[in-house]
Amino acid sequence: MKNSKLLIVEDDPVLNDQLGALLREAGFDVDQCTDGNKGLELGSSQPYQLILLDVMLPGIDGFSLLRMLRKTCQTPVIMITAKGAEEERIKGLSQGADDYVTKPFNTTELVLRIEALLRRTQPESATTVDGLLSLDGLEIDRLQQSAFAHKQLLDMTPIEF
Repeated sequence: MKNSKLLIVEDDPVLNDQLGALLREAGFDVDQCTDGNKGLELGSSQPYQLILLDVMLPGIDGFSLLRMLRKTCQTPVIMITAKGAEEERIKGLSQGADDYVTKPFNTTELVLRIEALLRRTQPESATTVDGLLSLDGLEIDRLQQSAFAHKQLLDMTPIEF
C-alpha cells in the first residue's frame, strides 16, 4: 500500500499542501491540483490508486468531476467537504464516492481510511502472471478457466468460475 499513487484535488492551497505533506510522510506518492479541470485531466490520464476530492472546486465541481471519472475508471474516491449535511454525503456516495470526510477532520483518521480503502481495493499479496492469479493458496487460471485451492482442482461450472 505504501508508495501507492494518490491524487489530491483540493482548492484550498494551505489544506492541499498540508494533505500532500501528511500523505508523503505516510509513504504515499502524491500529485496535487487545486481545480476541477486539472483534476479531471490528471485523474483520467494517470493511474492513481486513490483520489481525495473536494466538493467545492473552481471549474468543475467535485460531484461533476466524480461523475465524469466514473465513466472511465473505478479508482477509489474519498470526498472531502466543509458541508456536513446528510444530503451532501448521500449525493456523493450515490454518485460513486467510496467514502466521505467532513472538514475539519482528524488527519490520523483520514490516513487510516485511505489505508483501509487501499487494502480493500489493492490486495498486496495477489500476483498475476499470464492469466494466472495467485492469492493465499488460491490459483485461478483465466485462460484455462480452472481454479485450484492449495494445489487441489476445484470442480466448478463455467458460471461459477
